[in-house]
Amino acid sequence: MKTIYTLEDIKNFLIEQGYPEWNYEVFDRQTGEIRRATIEDFTNNLYNSTELAFYVKKYGDYCGLEVAISSFKFVTYNDTPNIMGSGSTRYEDKNFTEAWAEYLLNKYGADYAKILYNYSQIHKTKIKAQENREILTQVAEIKKKYKLKASPYENLSGLAEQYLDVSEIIKIQEDVANSGV
Repeated sequence: MKTIYTLEDIKNFLIEQGYPEWNYEVFDRQTGEIRRATIEDFTNNLYNSTELAFYVKKYGDYCGLEVAISSFKFVTYNDTPNIMGSGSTRYEDKNFTEAWAEYLLNKYGADYAKILYNYSQIHKTKIKAQENREILTQVAEIKKKYKLKASPYENLSGLAEQYLDVSEIIKIQEDVANSGV
């Protein structure tokens, strides 16, 4: 998948956010080894995240930063070891999505703005359609509930209508409607 951003953009953005300089290295999930990053690490990712490798001179070792990056998202994650020592729980640490969008807008201008606006409009439209479906479902359920409540009175009205002429029925309906009940 083609992206508007580059590995250099990721590196520069991380520096702007106060992270140490990233040397374009990642932890390979299959081998566990550190290797040179490619843009595909952020676009064709089965795990939905990538672990960046930072060399820390002070300790003479690498540390990792798990990130999920796309043209519309920039999130870091943290792992907290489970109390019993088996595994860990991953949680979102920092969400830099708006700052990332601003960075890309400042760098790529109208080219990125068109892409970002289109993406936003598509998602807003999907959310509005989902909202409308939920509203219609709720309305149908409410109507069903109140139709069931009104059912005995419909039956009583039907019985009474057999003994009234149309003008009397209309008069009663108008009186009830005007009574503000």
